Amino acid sequence: MSNKLICIVAMAFVLGWSGGLIRAQENQIVNSEFDDGLTGWGRYGATGFDVVVVQNAGLSGANAVLLDITAAAATASIGIAQSGLLLEPGVTYPIGFTARAQQSREMVVLLQTNLNNVSWPTQVERKVNLTTSAQTYVIEYTH
Repeated sequence: MSNKLICIVAMAFVLGWSGGLIRAQENQIVNSEFDDGLTGWGRYGATGFDVVVVQNAGLSGANAVLLDITAAAATASIGIAQSGLLLEPGVTYPIGFTARAQQSREMVVLLQTNLNNVSWPTQVERKVNLTTSAQTYVIEYTH
């Protein structure tokens, strides 16, 4: 880890639906607790950051994902994501996760739809304020 470490540790569900939080919906996120490393997760964004699975991060489960920002520009969009989620019109979905950072900072939560790899309209774009203490965030989205 770099001495300029700014980290986001997110557990359980990053940019995903958390099963059981609202109306006992089934969790559509593959490997949501990172029990199988980063299987099912894609990395996106500029260079200048590392993504690793760590244990005993003090969040909601045994594993967490650590985004170690080493040299990314302040305006760079970086993160991890999943695709292939099935959204039904009129259904409300919770996007839930537990996160903390090495220092207080904002994090943007995005939900985008893929229109034939031509455009990516944004359905949800919310900022959450991360602190050094773990917090659980739930954002509801009606498709």
